[in-house]
Amino acid sequence: MNAKIDLVTVDYYGKELLYQDDINKQKNSKKLSSSISLQMNPHTLSIELPKEFNEQLCTGKIVFYRPSDAQLDKEFKVNTEDSMIILPNKFLSKGKWRIILDIRCNDTEYQIKKDLFL
Repeated sequence: MNAKIDLVTVDYYGKELLYQDDINKQKNSKKLSSSISLQMNPHTLSIELPKEFNEQLCTGKIVFYRPSDAQLDKEFKVNTEDSMIILPNKFLSKGKWRIILDIRCNDTEYQIKKDLFL
């Protein structure tokens, strides 16, 4: 069996820099008092942010990544001064989801990952 496998991307240097950014964001997240907590309601998903984000202007994105089907992936912009994000949940089908929160508060960037099983 001969299959072509490209182990290096065209922009591997740029990708490496982005990967290092993610590592730095995750290190910042480990300094927080807690992770995010999730609460599924009949029509919404509530995402509670760590208390350090309360009353801070935070912007970024939250990605719902579906490992078994990339077509179900969903991304939302985040712009909040509250420690609670409420999103519609009708797009969430049963199975495993990986939630990735990329957020910037007071010039510090964070990346928090959490798995959700429905």
